[in-house]
Formats: sequence, structure tokens, C-alpha cells
Amino acid sequence: MTANSHVVQEEPQAAAVRRSLDWRREALRLCLVPLCVVFCYQFDWQTWRTLVTSIFLAAAPWFEVPTVRIGLDSFTCNGQAYYFSIACTALDAFFGSLPLLWSWRRGIARNLAFLAAYFVGLSIINLLRLEIGMVLYLRGVSWALAHEAIAGIFYFGLFLWIARQRRWK
Repeated sequence: MTANSHVVQEEPQAAAVRRSLDWRREALRLCLVPLCVVFCYQFDWQTWRTLVTSIFLAAAPWFEVPTVRIGLDSFTCNGQAYYFSIACTALDAFFGSLPLLWSWRRGIARNLAFLAAYFVGLSIINLLRLEIGMVLYLRGVSWALAHEAIAGIFYFGLFLWIARQRRWK
């Protein structure tokens, strides 16, 4: 047996070990997702819900959505009351995605900068989702389509983006 043939025999085994470790790391990340979401729901996030409500209401006239604020995180539109829950802010999606987006190859500072930019982008897209959903609802589209289906598209798009970031195949 030559030295070269010995190396060739070890490479497939090393690759198998690496794939096994990669799979375990991905499984751990996936197990952390629900824990991070549960952690998110341990707080009421009143300040953030109030801010999201304020931004939504400030942007509502641009979308011709007639709103009247009735609370820190609630408003009326055409006589119907609406309330911003944690899910409306996409904080649960943000927290759930943290284990999937953290990269051990980046340093802490780069991870935090990436996650901060991601949080801002996610929040802006989520607000657009809420505004567009309300516009559709006011134009006669059912709540199930205007709000729930749009939310499904939002979360599916988020999943695809995360999968691309993780380089899942």
C-alpha cells in the first residue's frame, strides 16, 4: 500500500464524519428554533408593539387606510378594532430564526451587525405586509386572504431566504 492510496481511503471516512457533524449541528439549530420562540413569548414587548403600531398608523394615510388610535397597540379602522400582538410585529419569527442565522465563522460583532440589519429589514417588510393586507381587506378581500394568506407568503419567503443563507439544498 502506498502513502497516496492510504490518504484516498481516509478521505471518504473523514467526509462522512464531517457530514455527520454538520447534520448534528443543523439538527441542534432546528431544535433551538422553538425554544427561541418560546423565549420571545415570555415578554410582552409592549414598547416594541407600541412602536410598530405607531409606525403602522403613521404610514396608513399613504395607503389610504383610515385609522384612529385607541390604545398603545390598538386602533380602529372603519369601526372595527385591531390589536398588535407579538406575532403582528414578527418578533417571534426574528427570535426563531436566530439559531439558523448565527454563523460561528463570523465574529460576534459581524453577527450582531448582520442580525441588526436583518431585524430592520424584517420589520420593514413586515410593516408593508400589514399595510398591504389592510388595504386588501378594505377593498373587499376576505380577512383570511388579506391577512392570513399574505402572512403565509411572508413566512414562506422568510423560510426561503433563511434556507438560502444556510445554503440548504
